[in-house]
Amino acid sequence: MDKFIQHIDMIDSEYRKLLIKGIYMIETHYRPMWFRIVEYFWFAFNVTSHVLFKNPIKNLTIGRFQVGIINILRYRGRKFTYNNSDYIESLSLSEYFYVLRACHSDLSVKVIDWLICELLKDKEFYSFNTQARFIGLAYNGSYEYAIELEDWVIRHQGFHNFA
Repeated sequence: MDKFIQHIDMIDSEYRKLLIKGIYMIETHYRPMWFRIVEYFWFAFNVTSHVLFKNPIKNLTIGRFQVGIINILRYRGRKFTYNNSDYIESLSLSEYFYVLRACHSDLSVKVIDWLICELLKDKEFYSFNTQARFIGLAYNGSYEYAIELEDWVIRHQGFHNFA
């Protein structure tokens, strides 16, 4: 069994577990390992460019869950004026290694679980379908992604009114 699925199974909420598994399946389907390796090199290049030339770092989505670097750093406790910024002005060495660790360990599952909780904070939904669609849209920004996540969750678990 995939180690990420094992980490997902340890989440205490059944509906967040379903959402995270759906996101994982969608993201790993559309972003194979070779593509993610290119992303890691691109991230390393951005950080190197930042260190050498003080260029801002692109807020890439990275890892199996394609979480934005800003969201990984927000999970760690860093505050940003704009959570949807395209660039990060500074990144310490410890933050750089934290981002890399968040891509390859159970930390990525904790980050995505935290992000889902942040997205759902103070929101009410009439059905699990609507909640899944909202998460998909907020997570990816694409209505097609939102529908795919909703369909995946319904198809694999059969929950239609779980919220």
